Amino acid sequence: MLNQIQRDRILGKMTASQRNVLFEYKLKDRKNYFLNQIYLKDTDWEFIDYKESLHYQDKDVSKKERLFCQCGREIKYQCVLRSNKNGELINLSLHHLEKHTSIPKSIAKEIEQGILELDEVLDDILQKFDKGERFPQWYKFFYQEHQCKLQVSEPYRERMRMFIKEDLPISTSDELELREKSNLYLKKLEKPIVITDISDKQFLKDIADYINSREKGEFYILRVAEHLSAKNYDGALDFEVISQAVDILAEQFPTILKTLSLPMKEKISDEKIII
Repeated sequence: MLNQIQRDRILGKMTASQRNVLFEYKLKDRKNYFLNQIYLKDTDWEFIDYKESLHYQDKDVSKKERLFCQCGREIKYQCVLRSNKNGELINLSLHHLEKHTSIPKSIAKEIEQGILELDEVLDDILQKFDKGERFPQWYKFFYQEHQCKLQVSEPYRERMRMFIKEDLPISTSDELELREKSNLYLKKLEKPIVITDISDKQFLKDIADYINSREKGEFYILRVAEHLSAKNYDGALDFEVISQAVDILAEQFPTILKTLSLPMKEKISDEKIII
C-alpha cells in the first residue's frame, strides 16, 4: 500500500477535476461499504454517513470545517453512527469504534480491514496513473464501435462515465469486470440470427438495406444472402426464404421492386424502401 506522502505526490500530478472524481469515488465506495455490510446489524448502532476531511490539521481553517472524533482528536476520516436506543449521533474515528460504542472489538477490526481493502483499490488506481496509464483505450474503441449498454449496475456505469470523462485509469478489478462483460456481449453478437418468420420487420429492413444500396436493374438472391450473412444471419438461410421475403417487399413497394423467379429479382426505381 501507498503511504499518505506517496498518495499526495501522485494526487498533485492530477488536475482539480480528476482529484474531485477520485474523491467522490472514494466517498461513495466507503458509504456503500457501510450500507451493504452486515457488521452493525447485531449492534445498537446504525451507519449514517462517512466523511473525509479536506482540511486535516490545517490550522488556518476553522474547526467547524474540520473533522473530530468523539474524544476531541482531529481526524481525517469520520464515521457517523446513530444509536438505536436513544437516537444519539456520534462522530468517530474508525480506530475508536470500539472505544466509544458497544461495538465488539472483532467487528471493529473487520470494519477497519474492509476500509483498508478499499484503500488498496484506490492505491491501485493512483499507481497506474503514476506510471502513465489512463482510461483503457480498448474500451473507448469498443464503446464507439458498439454503442451498447453492458449488463452492469447503474453505479458502475456512472463510475465509468466519470473516469472516461477525466481520462483516469480504472482499478484492476473494474477492468477485469469490464472485459468480462464486453466479451460476453461480443459472444452474443457472434450467435447467428435464425429466421423463423419471413415477415419479421428487422429481417425485411436488412434486406431492404441491400436493395437500397443498388441501382436499378436485376440482382441475384445470392448477393442478398451474402449481405445477410455479413449481418450475422445464419449462413444456412434458404435462398427461397430470402426470395419470399423480397416478394413481400415487392407487394408492399410495387413501384420499386419487381418479382422474378429465382435466382433473380429486379429493382425498377431509384426510390428507397423505407420500413
